[in-house]
Amino acid sequence: MHMLLSLPNDVEITFVGDLDYYSEDIVNSTGYYSTDVSNNSDLKLLDIQERMLEAQLKMTNAQRIPTVSAFGSLSLYGNDMPEINFGDLGGGSQVAGSSKQFWWQYPASVGVSISIPIFSGNKINNQAKQAKIAIDQLKMQREYMEESTGMQVRTAISNLVTARSKMKANETAMAQARKAYDIMNARYTGGAGTILELNSSQLQLTQAQLNYTQAIYDYLAAEADYEKIIGLDYVPETERTDSVSGADYSENK
Repeated sequence: MHMLLSLPNDVEITFVGDLDYYSEDIVNSTGYYSTDVSNNSDLKLLDIQERMLEAQLKMTNAQRIPTVSAFGSLSLYGNDMPEINFGDLGGGSQVAGSSKQFWWQYPASVGVSISIPIFSGNKINNQAKQAKIAIDQLKMQREYMEESTGMQVRTAISNLVTARSKMKANETAMAQARKAYDIMNARYTGGAGTILELNSSQLQLTQAQLNYTQAIYDYLAAEADYEKIIGLDYVPETERTDSVSGADYSENK
């Protein structure tokens, strides 16, 4: 396990649970699997990229539309000083100040600006063509990936069905090996069998148990691949009831 996980030998690994915990759920599952790949993460990523390119194309085409802008300004200036008697300054003749205070001015201006793109050197047309070509290429890429993903999900379902059938066969073989061991153990206890026969039956039982455990692991690995392909959201084991119930694919197909 340390070599498989590329961990140093001094790192302690703690195993939680065992594969036999899943055997009952696998046997009692409905055996129906969906081929819907609309939630596949790669396909969703391509859909997002396509929407981004379409938005870019709209922005490019919008550059051909005339733009209208309005502007306005309002200023305030003036003075509100009291009356000034200029005759008091420097001892000269007295000149009476105005009897009115300075008045305030409020100049304002408004206007409209219209910009019409007449010639852009085919820059906008070239940008629009590039965006359209990129969208068409992305659509072709999505169609190819959707077909490829469909083949992958059918292969994953086939692996699931094979692993489940293999697990059932190994479960039957394990039960027969256990029964043979019990019989041989009874014969050995009663003096009718030899230790060699007992060890041989024990070895066969151990091998049957290993095959059964390997079959459970193969099924869980195939199920993980299947859920990844169809984009199934992760559901904790405490909340999961039947991850494949109600789907449209049966192992009998």
